[in-house]
Amino acid sequence: MGVCISKVPQPQPEINIDPMPTIQTQKGNYSMSSLPAEPRRGDKKRQAKIEVIEEQIHENVVKQAKEKSPFDFQMILNAFGNHFMFAQLDNDDKAKLIDEMYYVTAKNADYIFKQGDKATLFFIIERGDCKIIINEEVKRVLKTPAFFGELALMYHAPRSASVQAIGDCGFWVLERKKFRKAVEDIQQKAYETNRKFLDQVKFFDFMTEEQRDSIANVLITLKFKQGEIIVNEGDMANSFYIIQKGIVSVTKQGQFLRYMNQGDSFGEQALFGNCVRGATVKANDEDVNLLSLSREDITTILGEKIQLHSQSFIQICRNGHLKNILNQEILLKLSNFKIKTYESKEYLFSKNQMIDKLIIILDGQLEFDGQLYNNGQLFGDTFLQVEESKRKISSDIVTTRKTTLSELPFKQFFECIGGELETVVKKNKDRAGSSSLLEKRQKSNYSLLTLEDFIGLQLLGEGTFGNAYLVKDIPQQNLHVMKCVPKVNIIANNTERHIKNEKQALDLLNHPSLVCFHRSFKDQNYIYLLTEYVKGKELFHVIRDLGLLNSYETQFYIAQMINILEKLHSYHIIYRDVKPENFIVMENGYLKLIDMGTAKVLKSRASKTYTIVGTPHYMSPEILKGKGYTFSTDLWSLGICFFELMCGEVPFAGNEDDDPYIIQEAILNGRVEYPQFLKDFKAIKLMDQLMNRTPELRLGGSYDALKVHSWFDGFQWEDLEMMEIKPPHIPKLQQSKYEEIPFLDMIKRDTSPDMICNVIVDWDQEF
Repeated sequence: MGVCISKVPQPQPEINIDPMPTIQTQKGNYSMSSLPAEPRRGDKKRQAKIEVIEEQIHENVVKQAKEKSPFDFQMILNAFGNHFMFAQLDNDDKAKLIDEMYYVTAKNADYIFKQGDKATLFFIIERGDCKIIINEEVKRVLKTPAFFGELALMYHAPRSASVQAIGDCGFWVLERKKFRKAVEDIQQKAYETNRKFLDQVKFFDFMTEEQRDSIANVLITLKFKQGEIIVNEGDMANSFYIIQKGIVSVTKQGQFLRYMNQGDSFGEQALFGNCVRGATVKANDEDVNLLSLSREDITTILGEKIQLHSQSFIQICRNGHLKNILNQEILLKLSNFKIKTYESKEYLFSKNQMIDKLIIILDGQLEFDGQLYNNGQLFGDTFLQVEESKRKISSDIVTTRKTTLSELPFKQFFECIGGELETVVKKNKDRAGSSSLLEKRQKSNYSLLTLEDFIGLQLLGEGTFGNAYLVKDIPQQNLHVMKCVPKVNIIANNTERHIKNEKQALDLLNHPSLVCFHRSFKDQNYIYLLTEYVKGKELFHVIRDLGLLNSYETQFYIAQMINILEKLHSYHIIYRDVKPENFIVMENGYLKLIDMGTAKVLKSRASKTYTIVGTPHYMSPEILKGKGYTFSTDLWSLGICFFELMCGEVPFAGNEDDDPYIIQEAILNGRVEYPQFLKDFKAIKLMDQLMNRTPELRLGGSYDALKVHSWFDGFQWEDLEMMEIKPPHIPKLQQSKYEEIPFLDMIKRDTSPDMICNVIVDWDQEF
């Protein structure tokens, strides 16, 4: 029996990622405040970076027309088997990669590449030997069928060594872009297959789309040969199985019970709690493939406190009578359902009785008034209203087979929600109206303005790819930020799609905690992005004013960051650069997220992206591995911020270490070590969850589940949303004096000759 998805050694990255076109300000992003006089944390701000995938081959080799022989194919396959990067792939997937490889040669004494060169190819030596040279010293000699340059498949990095041919050499090579595309296709295909199977299994019907997406990503593929035992009767049960391929046989006490086929599942009870296997399951085909889900993974995905049965209740309620009364505090209280098992034909209620409890069908079936209720369905919600609760039922409620239910008495339910249903619904609607007024903001119409309608006040920040200016519009005299990105920089760095991503994300934003985008402009030389001016101070500087934050202070900021990420992710925006520098503490003490330079809109919640982007100290392991990531990467970065607020530095490689190799080795291979002074063990538990190396386990199934983590016990989420919690810090802002000159004159003054764009582009139509 073999496991297709297994833990493999982590890479030792050689990486020097190109800088991202994001604006780093001199006085705080879009803020006019200065650095604290005596900072208690590292003062060095960290820049976001982005990988650039190049098309050009940089290695000194000559491509040859040569077909792969069976011997060549097997040699390459064996080489793949010896490296962790290919461990996740089965032989069919490896064969697809081998098809993408081609043959190249190098002459005796030629340098195939030199230390510091750009890297694009992975090499397997077919004939000849090669010297590995570092700092002009020969470190070792590689012989057939050794491989080298494998990290070029993962990172846009300069070569860390030189390689010189000893004699005439031949190599089979794989281009980085083809490897990345093949792995992307393979992983997406595997995910889609797993996701499709989940939709065929009734057990998962009650879950949200997001929860099923998460589960599809943590499923493990197991392979069995004919006659192998999958589970033994009487063994402890902690996994649930779905048959992906083949047939299995089920026996109990040596007696054959039945066969199970593709799409069938077994072991559901293992997910509810401790139990033993009730039967033996054996592979009955030559090849049997199973998808396995552990109890630990599903309970993490569905939340720390909200157990499986109450989670199903919550999801169903959102689409029914109760959707207007649920908030995070109530969700926590509603985890007290009792699980009870009934035999077949057992009566729950008899005719003329009154219903007095809510019921979730976990496994089995109920019959009432000629209607059948199946797994995952809610029963009793229609009797919650005052008038209905007094009505006697017209027929018996009976099980049709052995059935497991989750039950909550009406009395306990009313205590949880804070009163009778009608009263609570009305109160929540009134409050929701106030909240919606706070959230909605009318975007001013800037469509008639031109660049001539702005006065330039101050250069706020200079970035590698552009500048940010404080400007004032002449008609309304309002302050704004104008981000200016030279087209020549965009062209030179192949970042057309990144500036488009930024605008696409900005267009979607409409929330008081997210920077407001007004419009874009363009001319011959620049792309311009006009946003609101957020007066305040970066969280980066505020936490240096405050020193180490206590639990209350940290909750205030982390809770807002959670709300902001929830809103972004609801727009299908993945941010990819969550760090204190990108949050402004406004004049009222609350946070606002600025700068969408690294943001990207994904097509769906199940989509992945593969670009290596972000600030190294805050980048998640899955970004560094280059094998695809989604919204959960932002939660890893949130965990880094959480640690930084309470512990005074980032957990991997510390505040002052800027060596990308050290930072990324620590993220990929290191472990989080908490300082002895940190005694808030609930906070540590939540940090561990957010910095889980399995991305799907960070959220806990939903943002609602994350918000009822034990660290937030007693925290008033609704008060936070209404801005009714007193902030721990109000920034002191200095008045600044500005020069006032026409904005275009300011741009002309700051435009050097090498910023003049002398080519006509067609990618700027949407600006």
